[in-house]
Amino acid sequence: MRQFFLLAFVTATLISSCGNADYERTNDGLYYRIIKSGKGDFVKPRTYLKINQSAEMGDTVFFSTFGKMATYGYFDSLTTPSHEFLDILDQMRIGDSAIVIRSVDTLVKRGVAQYNSRLKKGTFIKVKIKILGLYASEDEFNTAKTKDLEEYKQIEVKSLEAYLKDKGEKGITKLPEGVFVKIEKEGTGIKIDSGMMVKMKYSGKLLDGTLFDSNLDSTFGHPEPFEFIVGGRQVIEGWDIGVKQLKVGSRAKIFIPSLLGYGMQGSPPKIPPYSMLVFELEVLSAGVPQAENKENPPHDANHTDGH
Repeated sequence: MRQFFLLAFVTATLISSCGNADYERTNDGLYYRIIKSGKGDFVKPRTYLKINQSAEMGDTVFFSTFGKMATYGYFDSLTTPSHEFLDILDQMRIGDSAIVIRSVDTLVKRGVAQYNSRLKKGTFIKVKIKILGLYASEDEFNTAKTKDLEEYKQIEVKSLEAYLKDKGEKGITKLPEGVFVKIEKEGTGIKIDSGMMVKMKYSGKLLDGTLFDSNLDSTFGHPEPFEFIVGGRQVIEGWDIGVKQLKVGSRAKIFIPSLLGYGMQGSPPKIPPYSMLVFELEVLSAGVPQAENKENPPHDANHTDGH
């Protein structure tokens, strides 16, 4: 009984801190508030949507698409209550916003989260969403998403250009895809191409200079050369694009927009969402793969290394 009253007190305190607004509660225990400013029909189940969203706890913002590239996705509100904004989508229209309070204890109980230094017992995650668009078909959805992706990438490309100008970087090649390459030492070996197995030394940094990964720094625990197949989707897209400008023996920097890196997800905790990246590379070798590299599985946007 004491635990129940403590939980109720904490929840009431949190809701009060969100502005003492009128929050409703689902049968699943999810507290929410819908700010209605939209028009048209309510969101239907199994719908393609464009939304802005953020998640925060106290002063910590886990991620936010507000002011960035919006999220496009297929949302099914007919699923089992998931203790998230899906549970209230059918009450919202295009243009509506909502604040949702998710209990960490409930998420842990459901097996979708684990307690850690940030997600502690009795804590809550505040999620904000805004419905920006609704699409009647997958084709309409994909067309809108592709257009927005290209527009946002061009914003990042211009930001990278301004960064390079401010840093006084010279000898930069801008590739059509939006990656920038600076060759600091031209190699004398073969030029890298798709399908080749390459070995590299590298260091990865955020634009503010924060080093997040390296096989040149022993503190990261993997001093061996990094090996991957170019174009094999084993690295972020910006790597596959940039390294094809290099020859064996080259040393270079490549500058990558976030949408060709880790995008809105980032690679926590080292790479924040929407981070543009700088890599310093040295090509050690390149050639036709001898056999499938089973000890080095493909890397995706969720892995913790920075390439």
